[in-house]
Amino acid sequence: MKPSRITLAIVAAFGLPLIATAQEDSVTIVGQLSDGTPPPPTPKPELPPVEIRETKVVQLPDRQVTIHRIADPGLPDPRPKLPERQELGQEEIDAFRNSPAVQQWLEEAAKTTHLFISATVVDGRATFLRWWHEGTEYQAWSNADWMLLTGFAECEKGDKRFVSLLMAGRMSSEHLPAESPFRIPGDLPAEPGTYRITQGDLTDAEAYEGITALHELYRSDYARLRQAYNLREQRRKEREAALRANPLVPEDVVLHFWKVDRDEENTVGPKGGAQ
Repeated sequence: MKPSRITLAIVAAFGLPLIATAQEDSVTIVGQLSDGTPPPPTPKPELPPVEIRETKVVQLPDRQVTIHRIADPGLPDPRPKLPERQELGQEEIDAFRNSPAVQQWLEEAAKTTHLFISATVVDGRATFLRWWHEGTEYQAWSNADWMLLTGFAECEKGDKRFVSLLMAGRMSSEHLPAESPFRIPGDLPAEPGTYRITQGDLTDAEAYEGITALHELYRSDYARLRQAYNLREQRRKEREAALRANPLVPEDVVLHFWKVDRDEENTVGPKGGAQ
């Protein structure tokens, strides 16, 4: 479904365009576009030499668990200290609210839209979309493969930022009943990168800004999105094949625990310590 370079159109259920042309500002991805490269492994914490006072070994069906009761090794307390309570005057409160850092945060927050989107790609050629704006559910059919849009979480257009929580999956329509909402409508525009609204307030332009921006990104950055998705799928299949060939063997577990005698009134979190 590679889109050609034409003007983006958003088509309502009754066939009239809501927005006839795309804006001049291009849509760009914020941060990295995932290509399936696994993150570096997290280093295991190391315990300093300890005094073991008691040991118990439990044999499970697939592994052995060794539990050591040890003397307090003197590790830093991981629980954060409660901040000291301070009474601020009105001048201090106003100074905090008007500080450059707070004003910048407020300005950025006002320009940020959070998107909660459900995308079901049917037969690999169209996507049924559901999203929510100010408590109202919107639905649309998109002629874009939204699995390609799963490799990032944020994008920008001009001075606006869109942060999306996208839940996407694939399905086949082979065994769907005729009345299923996941049946691709026969009058869906053939041009990829367009969408047809089937439910929602057509007069609320803000409700469609994020969806429109993601469609524009799909059209303008299709090659890179497709390449990154193909790499994610390739690496996923390679990992699954490697696991089938060499299943993970459960490792034995060693636990250390000790009694902690510290200030319990000025800390946050559970008492005690363990590793």
